[in-house]
Amino acid sequence: MSGRTGLIGVALALVAGSAAAQGEPPSLAFDLHLRCLGVVSYATEPITVDNALLVDIDGDRGRIRMPRILRQPGGGDVGWRRMHDIKVDEHLVSGHFEVSLWNRPSVVIDRVSGHIDLVGFRGYGFHGDCAAYDPNDVRQF
Repeated sequence: MSGRTGLIGVALALVAGSAAAQGEPPSLAFDLHLRCLGVVSYATEPITVDNALLVDIDGDRGRIRMPRILRQPGGGDVGWRRMHDIKVDEHLVSGHFEVSLWNRPSVVIDRVSGHIDLVGFRGYGFHGDCAAYDPNDVRQF
């Protein structure tokens, strides 16, 4: 009986090892800080943006800061919005954020080329290229 028990134990160990080898893909959680320059499009010709769009992702949390031209008019809007449904894989980072009750723009960043596309309500968008920055760098001004 002990030989049979040993054989079952070996079989279970092999199955467990095989399942572990096929387990979940490695975590892609990381910190990402991007500064993106580009153009805004809204039913007219593209407008070059005079300041950057910023993206900060820290593990499963993220936020995005829109350029001034895309912010809500009026006081108090510094442009930072919390990102939702962030998905990260080897090639893309995607998610969305809320500007208003009806406006939830989507964001897609190509990790290979650095290109960003932000598409919002009624076709407005931001399209540009991103480069990593270090948020801990000393400010120049």
